[in-house]
Amino acid sequence: MSIDGDDQQSGTVEQPLKTLKQAALLAKAGTTVYVREGTYEEKLTIKHSGSRSMPIVFKPYQNEQVILSGKGFKSVEDDTAMITIDNKNHVAISGFTVQDLSTDSADATVMGILVTGSSSHIRLDHNHVRRIETHSDQGNAHGIAVYGVNAIKDIKLLNNKVEDLKLGTSEALVLNGNIEGFEISGNVVRRCNNIGIDLIGHEGISSNKKMDYARNGVVFQNEVYAISAYGNPAYGNEYSAAGIYVDGGRDINIEENLVYKNDIGIEATSEQQGQAAEHIKIHKNTVYGNAYTGISIGGYDEERGGTRNSHIAKNILYRNDAKGIGGGQLMIQHDAQGNKIEKKHLNCWC
Repeated sequence: MSIDGDDQQSGTVEQPLKTLKQAALLAKAGTTVYVREGTYEEKLTIKHSGSRSMPIVFKPYQNEQVILSGKGFKSVEDDTAMITIDNKNHVAISGFTVQDLSTDSADATVMGILVTGSSSHIRLDHNHVRRIETHSDQGNAHGIAVYGVNAIKDIKLLNNKVEDLKLGTSEALVLNGNIEGFEISGNVVRRCNNIGIDLIGHEGISSNKKMDYARNGVVFQNEVYAISAYGNPAYGNEYSAAGIYVDGGRDINIEENLVYKNDIGIEATSEQQGQAAEHIKIHKNTVYGNAYTGISIGGYDEERGGTRNSHIAKNILYRNDAKGIGGGQLMIQHDAQGNKIEKKHLNCWC
């Protein structure tokens, strides 16, 4: 498809379609939609599922620069994403720049890419998401969001860049709800005014309360930096945003990430009383220069949940508590039970 195309054409290289809407309507299992360079001021909603042997793929033609822009939209009043995958399976979105979607409404959530419903076998790779913004004091925005309203399985978020977001009370890259099996690897998340990567449970996203949490996943070799809630209108002058945050997720490996100059480096707990982040492995990460603390486990007060049966080992931590708040290199708070901390390298240099 091409900006200069025509939706009445056949959709070949010689006779390209014009709109993402028409391309999505025609893309069935086994289709690769190649998009020619240019800026498309429209949303992409995936209409069909692929199959294991014949996925549906959307990607730029021969690595041309393709931008999906919300700049021409008025401030949206409803939950809106530039790319939506809802109840679809075996779909890949690769190589797009998604940018410039904003809202002034506290009741709307704006998102670069949204995966929701009971979608499975989804791959988002090498996308660039930037300037997704809420301008409300209590608003919400996400760069990439996966919401498991029903069971979502096999999600791969690989080598994306997510940056320069105004998030309100939300997160740059988030998995929330009934999500089974995921990989978040090779991404760069930076310069956002709330949490970087977040793996959430027990917020009532899923109708199945027993399975309402992200689980059985890996967060591997990501670079996360300049994540800070300081100056965010929703938080004021708090240094409370983690680069990588497990909030009620379970059975998650956080390994070999580079996490620096955030408010908190890596945090694992639950904000819901009586719940916990469980069986979290935080291994071989390099965590430095964070304002409050390097690694934190346990709830921040007695009205929160905690961290249980988790393992922290072989991490390198230095120059954390950069603002002298008292969080140190590694902080243990409320309701931390059965956790093991070993083989760490703590450097308290000034």
